[in-house]
Amino acid sequence: MINHKRTTFYVSLLLLIFVMLFAGSAVDANSGGKYNSSNSCGSCHGSSSSSVTPTYSGFPTEYNPGQTYLVTIGATQSASNAGFSFTVSDGSLSNPGPNTQVITKSATHTNSGATSWSFEWTAPSSGSGQVSLQVAVMQANGNGQNSGDSWNTLSWTIDEDVPVDSDADGDGVDDVDDAFPNDPNEWEDTDDDG
Repeated sequence: MINHKRTTFYVSLLLLIFVMLFAGSAVDANSGGKYNSSNSCGSCHGSSSSSVTPTYSGFPTEYNPGQTYLVTIGATQSASNAGFSFTVSDGSLSNPGPNTQVITKSATHTNSGATSWSFEWTAPSSGSGQVSLQVAVMQANGNGQNSGDSWNTLSWTIDEDVPVDSDADGDGVDDVDDAFPNDPNEWEDTDDDG
């Protein structure tokens, strides 16, 4: 009889721990956001839908190395419960706006009450090349389940702005170093006569 009570106690304890573990996982991906999930919201919010369109502003078409850009993530549709997850391959994120939290290369929402989120992206150093960015935005119906929610993702790249040297006269010497940038026969003023 004592062994049966002890066995029942341990089985009940294991079931309680099991339930608590799964309840903890659901809370992690709920209204407080989830980092590094810019490729999908499907583990917690149903399936992808074209009815949700991620938007962004403030990112340049080409970045200047080391420059900081104030950027905003959102969706074209409004909702009372929404969220996002953003990742960038290079550079760093900082200065999150309201309802936004960041770690080095990822950002997410802090609660489900906003539909627009802002932060700063500092572009990587010179010579880093192309940067890849990805965002997932979602709109939830607030029922606490993964049914009835809509989400979608967007990926894009930003090239580094690399200044192109110019040689207007085609003499093989860059105009900035050419004393005579319009004369293909001269590039150096050796006699100082201008």
